[in-house]
Amino acid sequence: MNFSEIVQLVGEPLLFVSIGFFGVIGLTALISPWAFKVVAAKLDRTVDSQKLAAYLDKEIKWDGFLYRHIRLLGAAVVTVVACLGVLYTTF
Repeated sequence: MNFSEIVQLVGEPLLFVSIGFFGVIGLTALISPWAFKVVAAKLDRTVDSQKLAAYLDKEIKWDGFLYRHIRLLGAAVVTVVACLGVLYTTF
């Protein structure tokens, strides 16, 4: 099984499910704005951005890890670039 078959196998059903899901959301908003508002209020989540910002502002020391695994990093970068090149030329 090659990569394009895997993309078709996984991507097409995911695309149709996504289209169906967003279609239901759009129809709900068009047909019954009240029901859409009720569902949106139930699913509404707030995120404390101060906590998130404090967590993301922490400095992470990657140098030692990267220098110890420099060949693995190089291989990963070359692999990703090759995959993107193949995807770009194939699709």
